[in-house]
Amino acid sequence: MHILTKILMVFAAVLAIFLSALTIAYSANTDKIVADYAQASAHAESVSASSAVQVTQASEIQNRMKAEIDQISRRAADFESRINELQRENAGLRDARARAEARFDSIEGEKRVLTETANTQAKLLDSYRSEVGKLLAGELAYRKRELELDERISELESQREVLQANVRALQEQLTESRMAMGTGAAGTLAISTGALRAAEPFTITGPLIRTRVDRVTTDAATGSLLAQVPVGSAGNIRSNAKLFIVRDGVFLANLIIVQADINWSVGRVDSLGQTVEIRPGDEVFSRLTN
Repeated sequence: MHILTKILMVFAAVLAIFLSALTIAYSANTDKIVADYAQASAHAESVSASSAVQVTQASEIQNRMKAEIDQISRRAADFESRINELQRENAGLRDARARAEARFDSIEGEKRVLTETANTQAKLLDSYRSEVGKLLAGELAYRKRELELDERISELESQREVLQANVRALQEQLTESRMAMGTGAAGTLAISTGALRAAEPFTITGPLIRTRVDRVTTDAATGSLLAQVPVGSAGNIRSNAKLFIVRDGVFLANLIIVQADINWSVGRVDSLGQTVEIRPGDEVFSRLTN
C-alpha cells in the first residue's frame, strides 16, 4: 500500500473520531440549542419591533428637524436679505454723510468768506461814517456861516433901504422947503407934507418867514389889491415890511404890509407894473432865496 494512502486512511480515521464526538455533543445539546434559538428569535423580533418604533420616531424627528431646518433656512435667507438691505442703506447713509460733510465744509468756507466780507464792509462803513460825519460837520459849519452871512446881508440890505428911504425923504423935504422958500408961501404946508410922507418898505431880517396867502380882496377906496396872510407881529411882521409872493417857484409880486395884527397881516400887492393874478394858497416869503 502506498504511503500516501496510509496517511489518508489515518486522517479519515481521526476525522471519523471527531465526527463521532461532534455528533454526540450535538445530540446532547440539541434541545439547548433549539431553546436558545427560540429565545434568540424572540429577542430578534423584540429588537426588530423596537427598531421599527425607533425608526418611526427617528423619521418623525428627522421630518421635524427638516421642517425646522427649512424654517431656519428661510429665516436665514430673510436675515441675509435684510442684512443686504441694511448694507445698502448704510452705504447710502455714508454717501449722504460724505455729501453733508462736504456741504458743511463748503458752508464753513462761505461763512468765513462772508465774515471777512462783513468785517471789511464794517470797516468801510466806519470809514465812510467818519468821512460823512466830517463832511456833514463841514457842511453844517458852511451852511451856518452862509446863513449868518445871509442874515448879515439882509440886515445890511434893510439898513441900506432904510437909509435910502430916509435920504429920499430928506431930499424931498429939502426940495419942498426950497420950493416953499422960493415962492414965499405955504412953508408950513411943505414941511408938514414932507414929515408925513411914508418911508420906503424894508426887508425883514432874521430867520426866513414862510407862509401862504389866506384871502385876496380889493381896497374900495384906492382900488389896490390887498392880500391877507396868517402871520402877524408875533411872527416878526411889522407895518411897511416888504414880503415876496411866489407861485411854483416863480416870483409874482411884492406884498407891502399896511396893517399887522398879532396873528395876521394885510398887505398891498405891488406887481411892479406887471399884470398878475394873486390867489389864496400862493406862497409868501420874507426874502427870496436861491
